[in-house]
Amino acid sequence: MEVNDSHNEVRIEHVIALNQHAKRLFPALYSIHKRLATEEYQFLYNKEKKDKKNAVVMTEEQAEEIGCLLRLPIAILFHFMNFQGKAHSLLLDCVNHSKQLDFTGNYIFSKPVAELFTNYVKLHIFLTQFDDLQLVISFYKQSLEITKKSESQGLKYLSEFLQERETLKPVEAELQFMSEHLASFFRSVGPSILPLLNEASLYDWSKITI
Repeated sequence: MEVNDSHNEVRIEHVIALNQHAKRLFPALYSIHKRLATEEYQFLYNKEKKDKKNAVVMTEEQAEEIGCLLRLPIAILFHFMNFQGKAHSLLLDCVNHSKQLDFTGNYIFSKPVAELFTNYVKLHIFLTQFDDLQLVISFYKQSLEITKKSESQGLKYLSEFLQERETLKPVEAELQFMSEHLASFFRSVGPSILPLLNEASLYDWSKITI
């Protein structure tokens, strides 16, 4: 099922695929949230000897060990950035079509979109519960420079993305824009939103006050 014009296309299959991606991201982020709090990862937060460039001094052996420990958290953060970018783009496509389309009663299309909207917000909120993720990126970047003698451009983009989203202000602005354009859409799917927000998850969302 799809909605399109000459310039845009919204396929329900894309929405469903992103929701499946989100379902995998929730436990993945939860696992690294717990992992980064263990003793094994306390080197991230300890005061280490630094050089003149304010970089942590580590041997090649230490760099290999640190790189191994941080490889999974970094990979999951890249998946998070990828999901948020695609979800945001798709939600904007829905915004662009919302004026022309009547979603009332179109449960097959509206429920997955409402679920994607919910997942997008929840994952962003979850991200703000992490301690300084810039430390994770910084240590991993240094380990790569020492062991691989190279630098990953992707880490720069990830660092900038996460830095922009350390607070809820960016998503608040996005939601304000979307809510104004999707008002009629969410009025038509209101009954489906509450169950989605109350779905059981691995994280205790009651701890968070928005």
